[in-house]
Amino acid sequence: MTDRGPDRRSVLRAGAAITIAGFSVSVVSGCGAGKNNAGTQAAATVNDLSDQAKQAIAAAITSGKVAVGKPAFLADAQVIVTEPTRGQYRVFSNICTHQAARVDQVNAKGNLVCSLHGSEFDPATGEAKVGPAGKPLPSKVATVSGNQVTIS
Repeated sequence: MTDRGPDRRSVLRAGAAITIAGFSVSVVSGCGAGKNNAGTQAAATVNDLSDQAKQAIAAAITSGKVAVGKPAFLADAQVIVTEPTRGQYRVFSNICTHQAARVDQVNAKGNLVCSLHGSEFDPATGEAKVGPAGKPLPSKVATVSGNQVTIS
């Protein structure tokens, strides 16, 4: 008797199983990598503000571009500046903690919104209010004294 190897049906089943397994690994590893990278990128953005970013933040605050209920999205500096209560300012990373997309909108509720998956963040605290993001936006406090703006 001659061994003819696997029949066509067996080869097709094996190919389908390998394709499905490969796709599953790609999807799962892609999601994990995005979440881990997002946190790292977001933290670096707000913790390592350049002098140019600090100047842009100070200019937005002193020019009145930031007001209670009116956040300033400073894309070049990769931050959002808010004034939760009169005279108190917060600086947030504009990189979503879910998958590193840009937080670049404010909705009717006043929340900061990531346009990729719709995560919403509190403009006073950076807390994630609506998922899929589960972590708050990294933030700093901006203090104004005369014409001086200090970020800490």
